[in-house]
Amino acid sequence: MPVPIIKETRQDMKHVIHTSILITIASLTIFANDFFPSKHKIEGSRKNSSLTKDSTSSVNNLIIKKTTNRQAFPIVAIIDTGVDTQHPWIAKNLWQNVGEIGTDINGHDKQTNQVDDDGNGYIDDVHGWNFANSDSDLTDNNGHGTHIAGIIANKARPQVQMMILKIYDEHSKISPLAATAKAIAYATKMGAQVINYSGGGLTPDIDEKISLTQAAAKNILVIAAAGNEGAKLDSSPFYPASYNLSNIVSVAAINRYHQLLSASNYSENKVDIASLGH
Repeated sequence: MPVPIIKETRQDMKHVIHTSILITIASLTIFANDFFPSKHKIEGSRKNSSLTKDSTSSVNNLIIKKTTNRQAFPIVAIIDTGVDTQHPWIAKNLWQNVGEIGTDINGHDKQTNQVDDDGNGYIDDVHGWNFANSDSDLTDNNGHGTHIAGIIANKARPQVQMMILKIYDEHSKISPLAATAKAIAYATKMGAQVINYSGGGLTPDIDEKISLTQAAAKNILVIAAAGNEGAKLDSSPFYPASYNLSNIVSVAAINRYHQLLSASNYSENKVDIASLGH
């Protein structure tokens, strides 16, 4: 379980009623991975807390807001390597784009008719989009995205809808950074309330920041890891977590004794919460 150190400035955001979902997602972002190229590895970083190299903290108990209306479940956009859509935990919790469900005027299934039925610029984006290859194939050739989605589904089910946004594929010619900016914009446009992004890099990007700023305008929380360089974020920023945006939640990594891991980035000002990692 993560240790919440969330800034008060985020408390008025309407979707914070789903704090337990947010915290579950936050716990996923700090796993150390090197699947992405140097600019965007599967890790992350960010701001405003009291987490230092020597800090420890207790875990708060949080409550899930219950509802039986699936459409009312929070939509969590998972920006990652795709997902195993056939996994029993994941399949039941996948977000569905209602504009791509049902039959078209010709009686064809909208999910596979190769038509942009809802006019959002993406063909057959039933559960999300593959920004790494510009298609609707969400196959996870890496495993990381499925790992992330599986934990969210297991901890939050059935109280969550997972929107899958694939931004990395080993054979893709599209940079993960360019794909990320588009994925964030998609999540914002299609109604996500939370974005889990386990990626980042050492340099900022204008397109990425613009997309995140637009997400902030819609009160969308972005969960990003604090990164795994063992660095102090005040002097060694890590993006997107280090952007000065109020909707970003930075997550550092701790062990089961609530001690900061040596590999985790840290900061008194630029980390929001801490969670179990390795």
